[in-house]
Amino acid sequence: MLNFHGFAIRALLRDQRGNIAMLFALVVGVLFAFSALAVDGGHLYVLKSKLQRTADAAALAAASQLPDEDDARDEALEYALKNMSAEEHGSTLVDDDIEFGYWHPGTKSFVPGGEPVNAVMVTTRRSAANGNPAGTYFAGLMGYDEVDVETTSVAGRVSAVCILALDPTSESAFLVNNGSVITEGCAVQVNSDDPYALDVTSNGTMETLETCVQ
Repeated sequence: MLNFHGFAIRALLRDQRGNIAMLFALVVGVLFAFSALAVDGGHLYVLKSKLQRTADAAALAAASQLPDEDDARDEALEYALKNMSAEEHGSTLVDDDIEFGYWHPGTKSFVPGGEPVNAVMVTTRRSAANGNPAGTYFAGLMGYDEVDVETTSVAGRVSAVCILALDPTSESAFLVNNGSVITEGCAVQVNSDDPYALDVTSNGTMETLETCVQ
């Protein structure tokens, strides 16, 4: 009886059939995960590219209507629909995702609500908030039925430059002394990085659409 039990235990320890089944299940799971990553990743990449093109087109269209913000907003919404139809993608652009502000040429940054208004920032989305999240294929079987995708684009309307001071380092590169500088519908650009590159004395005045100091 003891010999029989010992033989049965040794036979059980040598049996690899269960291990192979577990290994097969593990390999299938890993392959499935990679398939989900490849298929869904490619799908989301294409979708994000479309959203980016739509944001670029909407921002450029809006910038062409500045400084009229109402017309600019209408243009942005119209061009968003032209690029990604509501029937297929839902609302990729809504009013709250169109922001107006100032594009600072020195820092190369957008300042929401900044003055003068010379730029617009547009954010396009496929998201749960907009009621149109991006669906998935294989990833849905792992609990990721939908994801949010968004892109942003900034476009501006740069003022024409009437006066340009070219010296890159000079103090008082542009000096207004005992006089007035008045430019209608255009800007003054001072390229010097000196802290006192633009020097307007107590007897001088400036009136410009925009003044930019590097």
